[in-house]
Amino acid sequence: MSRGVHPGGPVNQIAAIEEVKQWLSVVGLGGSLGSFVNSGYDDLDAISRCNEKEIGEMLEAMFPVPGELRDKLEFIVRQLRRIGIVKFRADPKALGKFGDKAASTTTIASTSTGGSSGKSAGRLYESMLTDGAVFKKYKQGKGGQKRLIWCTRDFGRIMWGSTDKSEIKGFIRVGDLMEINKGTGEGKNKFKIFLVTPTRSLELQASDPSMQGEWIHAFQWLIERHTEDEALFVEKLEKQAFVRELKARQREVKDVLTRGAMFKKFKKSSCTVRKIVFTKSLDQIQWEDVAKQKIKGFILTDDMLELEKDPEVPLRFTITAKERNLTLQAESQETFDQWIDALGFLLQYYPKYDAIAQTY
Repeated sequence: MSRGVHPGGPVNQIAAIEEVKQWLSVVGLGGSLGSFVNSGYDDLDAISRCNEKEIGEMLEAMFPVPGELRDKLEFIVRQLRRIGIVKFRADPKALGKFGDKAASTTTIASTSTGGSSGKSAGRLYESMLTDGAVFKKYKQGKGGQKRLIWCTRDFGRIMWGSTDKSEIKGFIRVGDLMEINKGTGEGKNKFKIFLVTPTRSLELQASDPSMQGEWIHAFQWLIERHTEDEALFVEKLEKQAFVRELKARQREVKDVLTRGAMFKKFKKSSCTVRKIVFTKSLDQIQWEDVAKQKIKGFILTDDMLELEKDPEVPLRFTITAKERNLTLQAESQETFDQWIDALGFLLQYYPKYDAIAQTY
């Protein structure tokens, strides 16, 4: 039975305790279970000496553990494990009565983003979704494969790929999500989550009921965030000043991207100089061999997922796309700044270009 102590000295301990308190507040247990953390258990060494059975007994002694609260307790225990305050194997039955019954409950608490606890939940869900987690992903008629599931940093798409993120296998747009269903029982749907869109259903299997519950909460928060963002954007489109500014930025971005620029393009260990340019409709980015006047490749704008600056190499950045990545290095700081700004705008607003075009 493995145990552990949160790494580091007093600063890390204080930070860890504060994170636990934040989680307690998020699920509405700040006053009750929060007192458990505050009274005698601020000592992380003491907490780390508790095994999973003892943690379960402590929690059960404090609450009658009805269905909804049982889910909340599992959520808390998982966060304790996640930040290293207590480390043990994910054995739901060892956590007491709430562990082995959680798979049969279908009660999902609200993830409303309103209020201070909603804002705290938002920050924590953002971190959780962008970091991702490993699930078994199922295809119709095939067995499950381990896949990392995560969100792009703009929270526009849910991705799946290799566990180290080196290979992207596919994605669905958050705007296409219609519903989230929870698998129940002990059969083939045990610990499963179904993300349903008009054209497909993404079938995922968590490792235990607490992981299943917290990711359902996270996906629900993601849908609510998207709905709120879309409503806010539609509201902004009613304001002429906003639309004028937006369309002016569109013209500036189009000018930079369709004019193109020379970059170093990296592929594994090789490096070539290519002109990088977008088509007039901005629907794809191309790289050209200028000497031969030949297009060597392209990526559809719809398949572009993220933009990331290289933290170690100046003027270098990577565009992550569905089938491949494009790593480029600008010839000057001015070109780098222009393209980072233009590409950032395009990634944010390209899916909304049709809606913008229909405004006055």
